[in-house]
Amino acid sequence: MSMQTTETASATPTQMPRLARTGLWSWPLGLLLVALAVVVATYWETFVSMASTWNRSSTYSHCFLVLPASLYLIWTRRRQTAELAPQPDLRVAFLLLIPSFAWLLGELAAVLPVKQFSSVAVVVVLVWAMVGTRVFRTLLFPLLLLFFLVPVGEGLVPALQDFTASFAVKALELTGVPVVLEGRILEVPTGKWEVAEACSGLRYLVSSVTLGFVFAWVAYRSWRRRAALVVVSVVVPILGNGVRAYLLVLAGHLTGNRMGTGPDHILYGWVFFAVLMLGTFALGWRWREKGVDQAPSQASFGEETIGRRPASLRKLVLATATATAVAVALPVWADIWLGPASPAFVRAPQALVVSSPWVQGQEAFGGWKPSFADADTEFTQTYVRDGQRVQVYIAYYADVQSGRKLISSTNTLFDRARWHRVGGGRASANVSGQLLEVEETRIQSAEANRVLWSWYWVGDRFTTSPYLAKLRLAWSQLSGGLQASAAIVISAEYVANQGEATEAIRDFLLHISWQQSLRQFGSEPAK
Repeated sequence: MSMQTTETASATPTQMPRLARTGLWSWPLGLLLVALAVVVATYWETFVSMASTWNRSSTYSHCFLVLPASLYLIWTRRRQTAELAPQPDLRVAFLLLIPSFAWLLGELAAVLPVKQFSSVAVVVVLVWAMVGTRVFRTLLFPLLLLFFLVPVGEGLVPALQDFTASFAVKALELTGVPVVLEGRILEVPTGKWEVAEACSGLRYLVSSVTLGFVFAWVAYRSWRRRAALVVVSVVVPILGNGVRAYLLVLAGHLTGNRMGTGPDHILYGWVFFAVLMLGTFALGWRWREKGVDQAPSQASFGEETIGRRPASLRKLVLATATATAVAVALPVWADIWLGPASPAFVRAPQALVVSSPWVQGQEAFGGWKPSFADADTEFTQTYVRDGQRVQVYIAYYADVQSGRKLISSTNTLFDRARWHRVGGGRASANVSGQLLEVEETRIQSAEANRVLWSWYWVGDRFTTSPYLAKLRLAWSQLSGGLQASAAIVISAEYVANQGEATEAIRDFLLHISWQQSLRQFGSEPAK
């Protein structure tokens, strides 16, 4: 028996994996690891920011499993990649300019998700350039899985909260439960329920999409079915979270709040989500396709593949040097070109440029105040006219290179421990002669009601869109233009008639010179 085994092991070379037959697979693998090490070191801060989010937020704790899963799936395809003889492609190497430039824009505009997605894309395209298209197709699934390392979705939280609250209200009304919706607070006869950020369902959505992507690749071959399952994995947790919220409120209402509150709230949520996902994937498994993701047999490559010669060491070294240089060129250039910023001169004006009949009020600014982290300076002031009163808040950022963020998920328009949002939308305003759709937010506390109008000033221009503001910040750095920016919030208090508060703000905006007022804060940092 042992002799037969020996004879079988010494079969003809064409029947052996190229990995064992040539011994050259160690060269492309080793050079690829060197290139990846250089790229990871270059984009190190971006990768660390991703891991920090996984560690800080339980919503993304599953991301710790993504990299090991991807590496394991790559390892299971080692025989296939050896058979296909990796061939570097210099044309693909120059495609690395696309994700690296996207990373640069994210760096200039301080948009962390763009930097994170771009960093992962650099790794994926680098592998493609080093192994060639044939091998890349074999590794496509585990490489695409790497994009789930990026912790995104926090920007969806407000929209998910609004949908969950509206869905729960409609369901309660259909089942005959009296309910009043005020912002994201549901009031039923037995008490009040708030759809808080933790109740938005983002955690369920992120987990569902990740599982759906893996399941779709394992269970199906056709891209149409895979795309359909991914869409289902997005829709089901969003609708399911609305049903979950409805059932919790209903259970609390029917039991006098003995059920659906406290620890039960979290436990019931995860049990409901687990049952929902198991049911969805069990149903999807019924339509699975046979022969999915199977390793092709040695013969399936044909003589053309088996006889294909591996790339020379000279070509591998050239491809490694070229791909690595292209991948790291822009980040290195940005680090040298941007460099540490010189301190900007910043001063807070004593008052804004406001015309009569509005005058500066004497009362202290209190009861409400936004929170913008690390602003270079903040300005708060009350202005009055014939009994009407508005409060102005400005968070001023002198430049972008300091690392301070005008637009961040940590910046808030009000203290959420004291105030809660009861509504919002867009409102038309005349801002220094520019017709602008500002963001309107209505908040409420135990003592008062307020309406807030907010927008941004970037590069000496106004905008309400955070995305456009980010792009303008990036362009100001590339073009050497004005880098100063600010968040502007105008607020007025009201008792019952919100219209009086909005009209006071609207009239105040007609009597203020924003450009002149904002330029009082400081000047460009010295070059």
